[in-house]
Amino acid sequence: MPKTAHAFLLLAVALLAARAGAEDRPPPCAFDDPALAVAAREGGEPLACRQLDRAAARPEHLVLPMPCGHQMHFRRVDVSVDHVLDHEPARFGDPNAARASGPQAAVVAPWYDVLSGAFTVTGPDGGVTDRAYYLGQYEITLPQWHLFTSGVFEAGPVAYNPDAPACAGHRAWLEAGGLRDGYGRPDLVLPATGLTWFEAIEFSRAYTAWLLSIDKILIGQGDRPVLPWEAGSSGFVRLPTEAEWEYAARDGRTGADAQNRRLHLVRKDGEEVTPSLAEIAQTEGWGGHKTGGAGRLMPNLLGLHDMLGNAEEFVLDLFRATRPDGLHGSRGGAVLRGGSPATPEANIAVGYRRESALYGYEGVAREPLAGARMAVSAPFFVYGAAADAPFRFDQLANRPLEEALTASRERLVGRVAEVSDLSDLVARLEGEAVTTPEEARRLLEDGLRLLESASAESATAAREALRQRLISGAALSASIFRTGANVFAGIVRVDNMLKSIDGNPKFQGEAKAAALERVEAVRGELVLREREIEAIYAGYLDNLAALAAEPDPELLAAIIEDTAGRFDAPGLEKLAEAYARQTAHLAEWRERGARDDEMAGRWLYEIDEYRERRDQQREN
Repeated sequence: MPKTAHAFLLLAVALLAARAGAEDRPPPCAFDDPALAVAAREGGEPLACRQLDRAAARPEHLVLPMPCGHQMHFRRVDVSVDHVLDHEPARFGDPNAARASGPQAAVVAPWYDVLSGAFTVTGPDGGVTDRAYYLGQYEITLPQWHLFTSGVFEAGPVAYNPDAPACAGHRAWLEAGGLRDGYGRPDLVLPATGLTWFEAIEFSRAYTAWLLSIDKILIGQGDRPVLPWEAGSSGFVRLPTEAEWEYAARDGRTGADAQNRRLHLVRKDGEEVTPSLAEIAQTEGWGGHKTGGAGRLMPNLLGLHDMLGNAEEFVLDLFRATRPDGLHGSRGGAVLRGGSPATPEANIAVGYRRESALYGYEGVAREPLAGARMAVSAPFFVYGAAADAPFRFDQLANRPLEEALTASRERLVGRVAEVSDLSDLVARLEGEAVTTPEEARRLLEDGLRLLESASAESATAAREALRQRLISGAALSASIFRTGANVFAGIVRVDNMLKSIDGNPKFQGEAKAAALERVEAVRGELVLREREIEAIYAGYLDNLAALAAEPDPELLAAIIEDTAGRFDAPGLEKLAEAYARQTAHLAEWRERGARDDEMAGRWLYEIDEYRERRDQQREN
């Protein structure tokens, strides 16, 4: 490439700064950091674009260049791991939907996944502390999307310069924008919406290709590339996975508190607090637009804006329904996360998700409020890096990675083998292969140690299974109560209908026959509802039997106490009563060691509070 093509890279930062002072309109990069623009406007200070961090290998705030003087901002998301094959298990989804049934539960009920990161993060001593990925600080904005739709990415590295001929069309478009267009002011720039999943994928490909063309020049000059590297391989831009998206939306936390939280935290006056929905999610349009300005509300603890509300966001995975034990095996359409102004506010939460069709009658399906947020990751099997030329595409063997993989696999296989060896321990004890009390004691101690080494994933899944059974049981109990109340009201209605018909001169001949036919139809419906109660109650007892069979009473007690807090909220009083009643039934079952017909009959009348009144109404 000619030297003149190299020169613009060396002068880019100064050029952008000069443009900011030379023109009345803000520089292009001002439209890429809306929160900074909002803060500058509110503070009455000039807006200065953030500079690219060319020194840090793993900056917490990653700024990548875009064509024509634009930028894209990312925040680092750390995942705690112990070794290269380690990952972090987490529960996702809406905790309030755990007691739901039908389609809603199959979409947003809690589900499990594991995740790690592509980039190694080291501590002060050089040891590995985390694996990280990067997630966009903002949704893709209208000006950034225009770079893609106008074909500027395809111009290659010459488009780095805002004054390049390849940027003329985009520059004219940007300068012509006003508030009516949604990109007239940096602090009121809109997210790009109306995307298809395929377009979001293509955006990530075009942007990565453009960044690599820049890095090729920089590396050739002996400079550090703009994309982060892992060993001898470059990072790349893509859509985040669904687990990556929600993990970041939950502030990068997987503890019980984070898993039970519907909204992410924010930082106020140095304190981590739970915000109101209005403080973090744009649920209304602005200025005739269906969405609001990007980055205008409070970010989460990772510095990510608009994870809830504003544009819905595509993720890389295809949709999978939720089951009580995980995600279903069938892959469907695209997944949209975060909700939008078109989403009922009661549904907006970090666990909210919905399926979007990939195709429709007209071809590729387009969602009117769908946008996207980019992630930066890297290959898993990265190449080695030469000490004297760390950013070279030489495809060297990565000996450290090979050694780390071997050690990780031995560690994991060893854990599995140890657990499997329990059967060998039992066989040795039963086969009288033990000759001394000391040897027997040692073998038993080994057995206890092996049991304690069971995986955290299994323990987490077991706890969640108990929690889901408790919540489901309360929901079944509440359903029985509601159905029984409705049946009682129906019986009263039938009686009133018969009284109004009997002896009423309005009901003679065909009219009376038609009225009695309606009465019988209602009675038939009530019979079906009574059968429904019996079916639900059978499910309640089956669920209770599984809980009663739990071998660890301390674990069960802890989960019962912890789950009770789920119902301590306005509007959940009946569910709280149902949960307390279920807990009493479970305690009685476990105390007696079995369930008999007397218990089952009594419990049904306790749950179905209108059952006795229905019996009396029928007798009368």
